[in-house]
Amino acid sequence: MTRSIGCSGLMVSVLSVPLALLAGCDPGDGGPGADPAPGSEVTAKEVEGDLLYERTIAPGHTVQMWDFGNGSHGIREQTSLDQPHQAVFRNVAIQSLADAFARLNPEIKLIPTDLLAADRRAEQARSLRTERAPASVPEPTSAPNGAAIQSAACSADAFGDNWGAQWFESNWCGGLPLANTCRTNWQNFATGDRRRNHHQYHQMEGDFNVPGHIVVTLIQCTLFRGCTKKRDVVNQPVAPRTIVTWSWVDSADTVSFSGFSRCGHGHASWYNR
Repeated sequence: MTRSIGCSGLMVSVLSVPLALLAGCDPGDGGPGADPAPGSEVTAKEVEGDLLYERTIAPGHTVQMWDFGNGSHGIREQTSLDQPHQAVFRNVAIQSLADAFARLNPEIKLIPTDLLAADRRAEQARSLRTERAPASVPEPTSAPNGAAIQSAACSADAFGDNWGAQWFESNWCGGLPLANTCRTNWQNFATGDRRRNHHQYHQMEGDFNVPGHIVVTLIQCTLFRGCTKKRDVVNQPVAPRTIVTWSWVDSADTVSFSGFSRCGHGHASWYNR
C-alpha cells in the first residue's frame, strides 16, 4: 500500500506499513493541487518489482525507487524534453537507496524506514554475491536490424537537430566522465550482460510521434544458490521526446539493457563500473 505525504510543498509517497516518519511532514492527501502519484501510471507489465518510493518533481519529471528482490534495487527517473528540468541522477553512481533519497530530498533529514530496511536487506544479500560463471559478453551494438514501421507514422526532424541527437550528445554524452557508450539514431541498442557494482542507462526517443521501448534483464548469483535464470524486470515504453534513466544501486548484479526505436530515432548513453 502506498500513502502520500505532503512535505514543505512537495508530494512524495512511501509505503505506509509502517509509515515513515519524515521531518517536517504531516500525513495527508498532499493538499489541494497536489500532483497525481506517478505510480498510478505504472503497470505490472512495465516493472516487475515492488515500488518503495516515488516523487513527482515537476510535470514530466518523476523519480521512482524499485526493489527487485534479493538485494537488487533500481531507480527510474523520467524527464521530458518539452518541459526540461535538471536530472537528479544523471552520471551518479548510487551507493544506496538512502543515499539516493538524500540527494533527491536534501531538505528532509530523516530517511523513510522502508528505504533503510531495503538497504539492510541489500547489504546482507551483497555479502552472499558471487561471480557469475564466465561467459562471452558482446560489445554494445546499435545495428539497425529491427523491423521499422512505415515512414508515414514517423515524425519529421522538426527542429533540424537530427531528431534531438545533437542535444542528447551535448547533454547526456559529452562531458560525462562515467559514460562509456553513446549512440544516436538507432533502431536497436543492446549492452549485453554485464556484472558490475553500478549500472546506469539513459534512453531518449527522438521521434515526435512514435514511442520507443526499453527492456532490462537481471541475473543474480549467490554463493549457495548459484545463479537465477535471466528475467525481464523492466519492459516499458519510452514516450516521444522523453528520456528514461535506469540506475542500478550498488549490488554486483548482472544486468543488460536493450532499446528499440521503431522509427530509428533512439538515443542512448550507458556506463557500468
